[in-house]
Amino acid sequence: DDIPFRTEYAKSNRSSCKLCTNAISKDSLRMAKMVQSPRFDGKIPNWYHYSCFFKVAKIASMAQVGGLGGIRWDDQQKIREKVEGGGNESTDGPSAEDVEEREDCRVMVDPSGRATCAHCGSKIAKGLLRISKRSFLTGEMVGRGGDWETWTDSYHHVPCFIERLSEWGLIGMVPQQLQCFSGMTKDNQKKLVDAFPTQVAGKKRKGKGEKGSKDSKKAKKEDPEEKALREQSELVWKTRDQLSANLSTPQLKLMLEKNDQHVPSGESRLLDRCCDGMVFGALEPCDTCGGQLVAHTHNYGCTGNISEWTKCTVTTTGVKRKKWKIPGDLKTEFPFLKKYKYENRVRLFPKPLPTTSESS
Repeated sequence: DDIPFRTEYAKSNRSSCKLCTNAISKDSLRMAKMVQSPRFDGKIPNWYHYSCFFKVAKIASMAQVGGLGGIRWDDQQKIREKVEGGGNESTDGPSAEDVEEREDCRVMVDPSGRATCAHCGSKIAKGLLRISKRSFLTGEMVGRGGDWETWTDSYHHVPCFIERLSEWGLIGMVPQQLQCFSGMTKDNQKKLVDAFPTQVAGKKRKGKGEKGSKDSKKAKKEDPEEKALREQSELVWKTRDQLSANLSTPQLKLMLEKNDQHVPSGESRLLDRCCDGMVFGALEPCDTCGGQLVAHTHNYGCTGNISEWTKCTVTTTGVKRKKWKIPGDLKTEFPFLKKYKYENRVRLFPKPLPTTSESS
């Protein structure tokens, strides 16, 4: 899909937000701008916390966001409210749960007045707040063997430190990320919060049409298509949560093999495909190449190959299915699988809307 933005739940703790640079916690909602890869002819995601994403991106319509079908209905609605409610230009920083203290930045009250600001070259007066940008150094111990390692500090006035945030790639940093911030007096904490251009995302005044405001009662009623998509999403996620809480990776693989489905790598993909099969039925192979069909944002797409050099490009919403089978051992072990009864359902997809070019 040639879609400029994507959303999903983080599959691990390894990705970091391109704005605030903090790690994105596993299973938390994240959003991406798709950018050209420097290594191959294709696009790759630049990931952001949900709370950071709307500082750097403007979305014209929900049709520009891929992966919506893979997140819970409440989170889909959260994104929709941002897009349709004009929430694209938020000045909030990361949410409180996303803030992590940085090892390389520390705040303190200057104890002596002898330190010199590494940016402007002036002395930092005794009693003023100063922020250290710390570097981690290592080296070899000459004549003694082994290595040494230590932190070295470059002290800054608070305004000088803030002026260099872009130079260090720390745009979007908030004062709560500074080491020792929590130990500051309330007065000094307030000075830092007032000085930094970015703040932790918090409660904002409710505008017209927002949840909880008087005008929200006038919001349009849920149309039949939206209701059907919501109910489908709730059923899919109920099933996925049951599988995630009870079955191991080998058991998920066993279930796919029992139903003649391709076994992908990664727990998230295993859960997605087992869940799709339980709710809608086992997918028959692609008519063109015999490959595995997989659910995307607006349709199913084939993951197979027509030849050694050519990938299959089949996309469709009219897939063929057969009854989903539960291995006998799993039925015996898990009560919810023993109660499972296959129903022939058709998977619904949101209609793709005309999109405009990315404006951010």
